[in-house]
Amino acid sequence: MPADLSRRTPSIRAFPAADRAFAEAVRRAVDEARASGATDLSGTTQQIVRFLYPNTTIVVQEAMAQLIPGQVNWYAYRDGRLRTTDERRDRLLNRANDDIGARAALNREP
Repeated sequence: MPADLSRRTPSIRAFPAADRAFAEAVRRAVDEARASGATDLSGTTQQIVRFLYPNTTIVVQEAMAQLIPGQVNWYAYRDGRLRTTDERRDRLLNRANDDIGARAALNREP
């Protein structure tokens, strides 16, 4: 991706769409990656998000696929890919992510 596009604020499509906590984690990670001066914004964002969601994959939309030239779209997949909805699995994953996040918060240095 050209450098000028990599610094624009991306429009993020998070999957699963119902997981608002994941979408918010991606948005916060974009801000953190940008503040760090990262040259590979999507790659750095993915690394940050993987701290809480280890299977995350972030894909930057190819310029050829853009409906609006210059618009930067990212697709963030919590599970590394699209999956069908399964409420039991989602509930289990959310509970596990909450536990991981709580442990990570306890282990962070002040």
